[in-house]
Amino acid sequence: HIIGACCGETEEEHEDTVSLIRQVKYESAFMFAYSMREKTGAARRLTDDVPEATKKRRLAEIIAAQREEALLANEAEIGKIVCVLVDGAARKDKTEKLAGRTCANKRVVVRRATASERFDRDKETGFGVNDVPLRIGEYVAARVTGANASTLFAEPVARTTLSEFYRER
Repeated sequence: HIIGACCGETEEEHEDTVSLIRQVKYESAFMFAYSMREKTGAARRLTDDVPEATKKRRLAEIIAAQREEALLANEAEIGKIVCVLVDGAARKDKTEKLAGRTCANKRVVVRRATASERFDRDKETGFGVNDVPLRIGEYVAARVTGANASTLFAEPVARTTLSEFYRER
């Protein structure tokens, strides 16, 4: 969790927070502006002296920095093959796309299509029976074709298993 605009936070301290986000290259984070809670030690001892407009601006800057780092990390995945556990239909296009997560918990949207039955890790291609439907609960090797700050977009290559996908080359 990243909480910005805490009591007494200076502009320099805020800039340090933004700089840290860029250095660490956070791909995901829960980000909030500080808000005083009644009946807490902070409420008894501290003064919430950061104006609301400043809190909003600082939070927006924190979120923007994190999203920029996430976008750079996701764009670096384009062209790579990732292992995706398909967990359901994509929210925005339930009939044409499936959604899932990589082992690194990155969200992936995969075109709802058929794929090869097995995955050849060395050649990064599918083999065996073609036109096998992708199913929820199964792993698919998918080539990343696009990205935004929160999602990878991919084309299915082949159904796979974790041991098949991650076996030593």
